[in-house]
Amino acid sequence: MTPETAQRLLSRRNRVCRTGAVVTKRFLSAKDCAAERDVYEKLAGSGLSPSLIEAGERRIVTEYVDGSLLFDELEAGLNDPARQMQLFDLFFSWSEQFYRQTGLILGDSNFRNFILDNDRLYGVDFETCRPGCPAEDAVWQVAMLATLKPAFTSERIRCARRFLAHAPERIYGSASEILPRLPKAFRAICTRRRVPLDASAYDLIASTLDVAACVLAGGQSSRMGRDKRTLFLQGDTFLDTALRTVELYSEKYLSLRAEDPMNAEPGYQAIRDRVRAKGPIGGISEVLRIARNPWILFLPCDMPLMDFSLLDELVQHRRPDRDAFLFTERGVLHTFPLLLRTAAASPVFDAALKSGDLKLRKTLEKHLRIETIEVTNSRCYRENALSNINTWEEYERLRKIT
Repeated sequence: MTPETAQRLLSRRNRVCRTGAVVTKRFLSAKDCAAERDVYEKLAGSGLSPSLIEAGERRIVTEYVDGSLLFDELEAGLNDPARQMQLFDLFFSWSEQFYRQTGLILGDSNFRNFILDNDRLYGVDFETCRPGCPAEDAVWQVAMLATLKPAFTSERIRCARRFLAHAPERIYGSASEILPRLPKAFRAICTRRRVPLDASAYDLIASTLDVAACVLAGGQSSRMGRDKRTLFLQGDTFLDTALRTVELYSEKYLSLRAEDPMNAEPGYQAIRDRVRAKGPIGGISEVLRIARNPWILFLPCDMPLMDFSLLDELVQHRRPDRDAFLFTERGVLHTFPLLLRTAAASPVFDAALKSGDLKLRKTLEKHLRIETIEVTNSRCYRENALSNINTWEEYERLRKIT
């Protein structure tokens, strides 16, 4: 019988070979070998890793899992948000079980350390696992996703933001636990990969946690004569389009009328007006009252041509010496989309609601420090992006030009 040929497998630190149905890993460090053996023993029978067959002072033998690397699957789905979410959900589920089973975090790990076989995920290479906070893993993975070459492209930024936006709080903790750890992770990864840190890209990724998003969908649609949220444009309803436009923020709200029976989509929290028929002031006030994020971005559901890239530009102007950020279009002020600093705006909108002063523009200009951004200067701008659709005639006109 001809002996099976050993196949060398990729490893940055150690020598790893596959022979038939087993994988042998030879360690440079006995300490690393002991650490990995300990994790395999903790995971025994869990289905989270290949089975441990044999372990020595500097050698571990495990079963071979024939599948694709999670890294390769993510690269193949870089422009496929739905596929990304399927893969991230598998990773989140695996991680939650791993933390519960071992009491450790992954540490210096990456998506190449996971094998996907028939929609089941297996982890390998555990020598860097250590005690710690799961938020440390979250920021490490985000930095890894953003800095793969070519680093900080729009596709990589959106992939990293999607991971961060959907990372479950029950696993990784709140935004206030994750956000302070983000700079250190990016500095470390950029140094290792010899990639210059793109400050603008980093700020956009951080905005995923720093900024909450709210879709305003509590209007009466009186001038339209029917519920605007259900109108279709290019195959999607106005509401679905708005929800998708803000999906890359970790905290997302759907503002509804007090009596509205609609339920929010998964990942969005429905917030109903406390006081009826108070217009956008009522909805904004209620969201400001309960929000935890320093900033909130408000987008009405009747702006179906608003692009996420324009919202990103608005968000990237935020700074602590201003309270409200809005677009102008050829000098004309638009009250939406609207970015508000929560601490400053919350008492202002609450007072406006109580006093019955329901004019949004007046409230903004009288009580908050406003900064405007001329939208036509943006490379992302296109005509009608800031149009809100209130009448059937406007809707018909919009359908003709799209």
